[in-house]
Amino acid sequence: MPGKTRAFIDHDVEAFLREGLAERLAGSLGI
Repeated sequence: MPGKTRAFIDHDVEAFLREGLAERLAGSLGI
């Protein structure tokens, strides 16, 4: 797998996880 593609996927997954965690936190806090 090309390095550029790998970096893009890693960044995409990281952003997805961060958004998911933020939504889960907001939901548990009732925001």
